[in-house]
Amino acid sequence: MESNCITITTYPLYNPEYNHWYYDGCPAIILKNWMELNNKIIDEALNNLEEYNEKYKNYYNSKLSSKAVAQYILENL
Repeated sequence: MESNCITITTYPLYNPEYNHWYYDGCPAIILKNWMELNNKIIDEALNNLEEYNEKYKNYYNSKLSSKAVAQYILENL
């Protein structure tokens, strides 16, 4: 996301032992499984590239950047 790539992924298997806080509000295209990926999804992402880039930039800065992760650790540990 930091490099403004379109992120397509699958959601990890649910495990109550893990806190997936970083998925909250994630703008990535999240599939249930890779069989869902098709040309329509890819075309939609490419047609909205600027919108995705802005969302990714904001999400990265608030959840994934080193500063955001450090802030999360300070607040939650």
